[in-house]
Amino acid sequence: MRYRLPPLSTLRLFEAAGRHGSFKKAAEELGLTPSAVSHGLQTLEDWLGVMLFARTPKGPVLTPAGEAYLDAVEQSLSTLGAATESLPGRAPRGILRLTSAPTVSLTWLLPRLNRYLEANPDLTLAIDTSHRRVDFPLDDFDLALRVGRGDWPGLVAELLFGERLVPVAAPHVARALKPAPQALEGARLIELSSVERDWSAWSELTGFAVPPDGPRLMVDTHAQAYKAARLGLGIALGRLPYVADELAQGHLVPILGSAVDAGTGVWVVRGALPRPDPEVEAFVSWLREESKDLRDNENLFDEKFLSGS
Repeated sequence: MRYRLPPLSTLRLFEAAGRHGSFKKAAEELGLTPSAVSHGLQTLEDWLGVMLFARTPKGPVLTPAGEAYLDAVEQSLSTLGAATESLPGRAPRGILRLTSAPTVSLTWLLPRLNRYLEANPDLTLAIDTSHRRVDFPLDDFDLALRVGRGDWPGLVAELLFGERLVPVAAPHVARALKPAPQALEGARLIELSSVERDWSAWSELTGFAVPPDGPRLMVDTHAQAYKAARLGLGIALGRLPYVADELAQGHLVPILGSAVDAGTGVWVVRGALPRPDPEVEAFVSWLREESKDLRDNENLFDEKFLSGS
């Protein structure tokens, strides 16, 4: 049977633009310019002879025809992607593509990675740390390391380890604080602009009050927060295990008691039909082994860093 189909590349552009409701966001996801997305969609509309988007001052809006076509295109691309993922007998590719939360990659994955790469010298590992949420199986990634509660519909998520919260400060800052429970009064708190509830969540978990109107320093990554705290610019809310090295080296010290379970963790995530590639399976097995101590011993950091030993 012969199929009369538009260029597949234009369908991918249409799916991304329709899902986001934005040519710009589609371009960012696909690594293109908004102009390239716009021209590609115009090519698709010319081929179909149907307008899929109404170009309005507020941005592109799907037409009724576009809405109907988007449902069909999404289902078709998903089916094609899933069939490709599960194709038996696929040869090893020698490359593994991973997307990771930046802090997880910087503070946990990279310091351990040399052991794996030495054991697999022919493997090419591509790590992406952009904040965008990838779409399995349409995006070309094998695995994701995501931070959260594991509730991602349609995906297979396996917990590697949980996160724990503890306020941290430079030693000289900690010495100057008021005694607990007033230690945070008048102190500058370092907050993450990328996290909606951090200090407030810690307050609810511990019962310690967080001054609502005190001075703040806003940064957008954990690494910046710990660096700022190390420089004496304020008190950061540390997340274990990412802040472990700073605690072990004495650059930062914990205040206000033991770490508490954040209710979140780091998960290795795959599509609903995981790729059968041996590189993927081997890497997931290695991640499990590397995270075993953290997963099995949730109080490991309390014992090592927070007890003064």
